[in-house]
Amino acid sequence: MIKKIFINLPVIALLFLCGRMNAHSPSITATGSVSMTITSADLQSGAGSDLTSFYESNPASVTVAVSGAASLADEWLINVHKTDSTWHNNFHLYIRRASGEDLPTGHVHEPTGTTYQEVTGSDQYFFDGSGNITGVQMQFKVSGVSVQIPPANYQTTITYTVVDI
Repeated sequence: MIKKIFINLPVIALLFLCGRMNAHSPSITATGSVSMTITSADLQSGAGSDLTSFYESNPASVTVAVSGAASLADEWLINVHKTDSTWHNNFHLYIRRASGEDLPTGHVHEPTGTTYQEVTGSDQYFFDGSGNITGVQMQFKVSGVSVQIPPANYQTTITYTVVDI
């Protein structure tokens, strides 16, 4: 009998970097978290089989907002990385932007960030836009989960960084 594997993805996103120094520098806020519980109900073919190959979060679990842009034309980009607390080396974490339509106060440049990309321990480009945006949904996918991995509560923290460009 498989015991439960918990995967928890809290977020941190009150960081910003400035490409140029001025009175208006965008900042980023992420709201929400993702928690996945994997049980024997996730076995591919019942007892003796392995677990499903990947698990996806609800796209509305985490939302991102960028504020403080000087104008609709003030461009920025978002980087992302993870910091593992208790994370198994077999796990691979992916992120994608699940929404982000144009708003009167800003927009996300299409199609940046709409396909899954692996999140690593190093800052990497995620998506870009301009102006102020709210309610952009993030979706996560975890792969590499297996019955061979000991049941435990695994956790990594996602950090978003906005860079004024």
